[in-house]
Amino acid sequence: MKRLTLSILGLAIGALSGCGADSEIPTLLPALLPTEVDSTKQANFVNGDFEDGTLNGWTVQTFARPAIPVYPPTKVSDLGLTVGGVNLTTLLTGAQPETMVPNGLAAGDSLKYPRFGKYATMVNQGGSTANANILTQSMTTTLADVDPADNKIHVRFALAPILEDGAHAQEQQAYFFVAIRNDTKNQDIYTTFNFANQPGIPYKTSVGNANYRYTDWQLFDWAPGPVGIAVGDKVSVTLVGSRCSPSGHAGQLLVDGFGSFLPALTVVATGPQSVNVGNNIVYNFRAANGSTVVANNVVVREKVPAGTTYVSAVGATCTPPDAMNFVTCNLGTLNAGQTKDFQLIVQAPNMPANVVNGEYTIQATGTSPLIGPPVRTAVTQGQLYTDLNVTATSNTPAATQGDPVEYVIVVTNNGPTAVNGAQIKDIVPPGMTGVTWMCSAASGAMCAMPSGSGGLNTTANIPIGGSVTYTVKGTVGAGALPRMDYVVTASPSAAIIDGNTANNAAQASTAIGTTQSLTVSKDNSTGAGTIVSRPDGILCGETCTMMERKFLAGSTVTLVATPALGDTFGGWGGACASAGMMPTCTVKMDQVTAVTANFVAGVKSPADLQVALTDNLLGKLPAPGMQVKYTLDVSNQGPTAVMNALLNTSIPGDLSNVTWTCVATGTAMCPAPSGQGQPPSTVSLDSGSKLTYVVTGTASPKPASPMTMTATVVPPRNISDPNPANNTAVSTVANKQVGDLAIDITKSPDAAKPGETTTYTAQVTNSGPDTVSRPQVIINLPPGAQVLMAPAGDGWTCTSSGNSYVCVRENAPPGSLPPITAQIVTPVPVSEGGPGSTVIGTVGAPFVSDPNPANNTDIVDPTGSPVVQADLALTLTKSAGNTPLGMETTYTAVLSNKGPGTAQSPTVTFTLPPGTLVTQEMPGEGWSCVRSDLTYTCLRSSLAPGDAPPIVIKAITPVPSDGSMNGGVLIATANATQLQDPDPANNTASVPVGTEPPTTGSDLSVKLSRDPDGAQAGDVVTYTLQAANKGPDSVDNVVVTMTLPPGAEVVSPPAGDGWTCTQNQNTYTCTRPKLAQGDAPPLTAQVRLPQGGDPSIYKGVGAGTATINATNNGDPNPADNVFQLDGDLYKLAGGGLTFGCAVGMTPASASSNWFGVFGALLVLGRLALRQTQRRRRVVSL
Repeated sequence: MKRLTLSILGLAIGALSGCGADSEIPTLLPALLPTEVDSTKQANFVNGDFEDGTLNGWTVQTFARPAIPVYPPTKVSDLGLTVGGVNLTTLLTGAQPETMVPNGLAAGDSLKYPRFGKYATMVNQGGSTANANILTQSMTTTLADVDPADNKIHVRFALAPILEDGAHAQEQQAYFFVAIRNDTKNQDIYTTFNFANQPGIPYKTSVGNANYRYTDWQLFDWAPGPVGIAVGDKVSVTLVGSRCSPSGHAGQLLVDGFGSFLPALTVVATGPQSVNVGNNIVYNFRAANGSTVVANNVVVREKVPAGTTYVSAVGATCTPPDAMNFVTCNLGTLNAGQTKDFQLIVQAPNMPANVVNGEYTIQATGTSPLIGPPVRTAVTQGQLYTDLNVTATSNTPAATQGDPVEYVIVVTNNGPTAVNGAQIKDIVPPGMTGVTWMCSAASGAMCAMPSGSGGLNTTANIPIGGSVTYTVKGTVGAGALPRMDYVVTASPSAAIIDGNTANNAAQASTAIGTTQSLTVSKDNSTGAGTIVSRPDGILCGETCTMMERKFLAGSTVTLVATPALGDTFGGWGGACASAGMMPTCTVKMDQVTAVTANFVAGVKSPADLQVALTDNLLGKLPAPGMQVKYTLDVSNQGPTAVMNALLNTSIPGDLSNVTWTCVATGTAMCPAPSGQGQPPSTVSLDSGSKLTYVVTGTASPKPASPMTMTATVVPPRNISDPNPANNTAVSTVANKQVGDLAIDITKSPDAAKPGETTTYTAQVTNSGPDTVSRPQVIINLPPGAQVLMAPAGDGWTCTSSGNSYVCVRENAPPGSLPPITAQIVTPVPVSEGGPGSTVIGTVGAPFVSDPNPANNTDIVDPTGSPVVQADLALTLTKSAGNTPLGMETTYTAVLSNKGPGTAQSPTVTFTLPPGTLVTQEMPGEGWSCVRSDLTYTCLRSSLAPGDAPPIVIKAITPVPSDGSMNGGVLIATANATQLQDPDPANNTASVPVGTEPPTTGSDLSVKLSRDPDGAQAGDVVTYTLQAANKGPDSVDNVVVTMTLPPGAEVVSPPAGDGWTCTQNQNTYTCTRPKLAQGDAPPLTAQVRLPQGGDPSIYKGVGAGTATINATNNGDPNPADNVFQLDGDLYKLAGGGLTFGCAVGMTPASASSNWFGVFGALLVLGRLALRQTQRRRRVVSL
């Protein structure tokens, strides 16, 4: 058990035992405002507020005290108390809070009692030599003790020591001691010890007796989380007041308000536990008014910690340090329920030291000062620090048995060092069953696995400013407790120290019982704002219009409305109508409840914000250990001054020890002259002013390619930017890896019958020339198949989502990689009413340029499976507005199946414009995706009629070298195995990137032909696609598709002058930037007909299809935008296999084909018997 005694405030952080990442610094609690004089009766302590007018529920013990034998003491036994003493613990009363003068003090002293209500208690008041008293109580926690604000059990009370200084040795002085113990877990979870006149404590001297030292009321809060205190645990609190040992100097302790809730005005500061010498220490302050009345003229005073140098304040109006080194921050008015966040930044000493921020208070009109909780920071030298921050949100505040539950976990790296291999783990609560999770990454981060089942025990690479989001789902099972607490922790890799472990863990909870639904609605057509609930559940942000959550029936939910910058809150409606214009509303969940909120838009003023970014890399990746420097200019071209614009920066993950400096031009003011990690997230700029940040970091031993930094400035809502195109800047250097990845899937035995075991082996090869980083393989096993052995292979890490498996490894050197093997019980084929036994696999890597994508996908099917009749339709949209190049754009693809059949192993393939940087990938549930350079391929096991969950990509496409704002087109193509689609034209969708080209009205057409028109099985057939523009306009971003016969071997994929082609199974998508009036260069492809294919799966559109479209083109004749080669691939003519009718062939010209129908059937039967090839290869991106 670690123990630490701090000499500050009489409430120093004491012994922490068993708290781990779930522990927190004690937070001092808020004072009640003068109008709140009611009792503070609490659930977890009997008579905790003493308002019974007795000490019922409490135990007083008396002792004699010697000099402390174990110093400093960390447990009660260390005090050396002996039998004896007298009971001097006294119940005190007063008609109003803070009106009575304590024993030993004078009327002119600031400390008065009681703190709350009409009663308080003095432990060991007055008395004789060497007397000590203990006041103690044990209680068992219940669900009622859980604070809905953070879903934790708190031990809270107020205290104020009054100690007489006898000028003795410290082990002989009067003292007080506090201990909190979890008796159930047999753990001391908190202790603190302080003696009279102890250095570093903001003692005051009594005006009536110069030997008496006291502090103002200090409000104590301890919440170690469910690891330290869980519902049902027995917890005891022990308070000791002791006179000195040699003589009779007083040792008294005023206490009041023991309980789990003390809502009032409060301030809490947090900061890092460790920093390097000379670096900045950023203290994050939160002032909150938890009372039910308005707090006016709120002021926070902070004494700059000894040994540090004041730098700046961010987010509040603060004066520079005065003669006593106090900074005063004026926060104005805090309404009931309102909070105010701001930062104070100081520079650490230039030598190792311990910095204590322990003298800051909050005060409002009519209140006494409230001392905030201490923050202690160790200043070290030469360490590698970062700050991983974990948040957890419950999307299911309450549920009943059998209901689904969902939690959202976000892990963010605040810097200053990127973390590769951050460890993310969870504690799944009892009764939560069927746990699955999905991971999405943002701002350059990378999930080790995109999804998984069971609890979280995974890793992620998180650059500075990057984040990973885990969506965890499960079901409430029979063993659920009255409250399910889901806990998650994050820690950096071994070489990196987290300088702020207080935010490494988070908890989200679900109350189990009868539920009622609460719906919050708001109209965003005018103003905007955010609605949040306490307890968690409702988080309806600025773009949200409605949110519904279930809460425990009979519980109380508080809603808080916060308007966007420049807007105002317009009032509540529905169940909150009585709250009017107040920003908070409380509803009782005794029925289905609906609430509306209204926000009023402010006046927008114009201001042209601009970002520019340069580097010292000269277009190449840095050498290991090189000092990489980025120069970031953020300016305001006017005409309006801008306050608190957001500055979002993404720093490359291969930089460590990242620092920044700031220089202001014009009337701008830097938030601070220097700092660590990302530059400050807000900027304020007058018209014509500029801030220049120089960001510097050390390149890792093996910098990954590409290395990208992005910076975006987002104006506040009260500003309208006339030129958003210059709000984002990107710096990218890359040594792109070149590797020919291929996958080959075999099965054994080749002709297993339903119910027999089949082994599938996926062999991945890299034909080089480069070693490829982070290759990924997706393998889809047949839906519903019994899996005897899940895909696995030496060096591969595989996770599953349904029947889809994603396998990754660190790298792929040239050559063959260890195989991935799986075993299943062979399913019943579709022809016999079963799910079929198609197996599909694809391989890729995020930063590889693959010269031969044709071999990136392999499909294994049983010969004879019938074609699935299903009309797949794909829609592709981008974020609202004509988003300019250089700005992040959100693309959303939704795949629909219009039936009638269930599509097997559907895939969606995205083709991105050159130079595009993907900033975030968010595949919907059931999708597994792999990215290779500018292609992004997503697979799922199947899709019944209906819509699949959307696939979302966020990306930035740079401005091309010619300066145009047309970034080309982003294309998405859908396909499925064994698919016969009656309307292939809707399988492809595209959207323009950047500024959309002007609308045209040209007549586009497409034709598809084949040569020879008659062919034997195994012969090579050439397909030719001819696209044409009949005018009158030239068109941009032309997209054609060519669907080749399924199962045919592709000898040469489609190619043509000026065309760029990609592939999704047997469909190729080809684009060209522009097509003038006339014919385009033809596209040709060659395939080898399969030996003995089943005629039933090569009818109709399976013989070949072509489509054409273009961006923003209103085609007056869309009928010729699709061309299908109809007819069977296998017809007997002249003793050989020939094609049947093509579009336009007359029945008469085809009549000669019918004389050999019977012979054809004989030939086909013979071919089926002789068939040995049961595999069909297709290629993908």
